[in-house]
Order: sequence, then structure tokens, then C-alpha cells
Amino acid sequence: MQNALATLTATTEPNLNIAVFTSGGPNGVAMQRALNLNTDATLRTAWMTVNSAYSHFIFSGDRFTLASYNSYPHITDREFFTYR
Repeated sequence: MQNALATLTATTEPNLNIAVFTSGGPNGVAMQRALNLNTDATLRTAWMTVNSAYSHFIFSGDRFTLASYNSYPHITDREFFTYR
């Protein structure tokens, strides 16, 4: 996953918005890179991801920054909350 993330950030043209649809595991790996987390913290973070939530990252060159994590304003009924 780290290789895929590195390829994505290295080959995306500047000023583009892109969407990547994935599960909590790869999202946790992106969090690991953005926040320099160790493996245990990465796993704990990935398990807290709400299904269909989105995270927002900003990148440029070697910079990879978390803008928002685990956002789900589109889920308005708690009955639909499920986790990874």
C-alpha cells in the first residue's frame, strides 16, 4: 500500500482533485504516512473508520498531510453506522 500511495502522489498532476475508494486498511496506511504513526497506532486508527466515511489528504512533492479523517456527514441515521 505504501508503494501504491507513493506512486499515486508522484504521478498525479498538480492541482487535481482525485478520489480513491478503499477500505479502512489502506486508509489507515495513508494516516500512517500523514501522521508518521507506528504499526500499532495505524491498526488502532484503521479500526475506528466508519464504513463509507471519507478522509481528505493534501499532497505536494514529499509532503503528505491529513486535512480531515473519518468524516461522514452523509450518514444521517445512526442505524447505518458500521465500522470497518
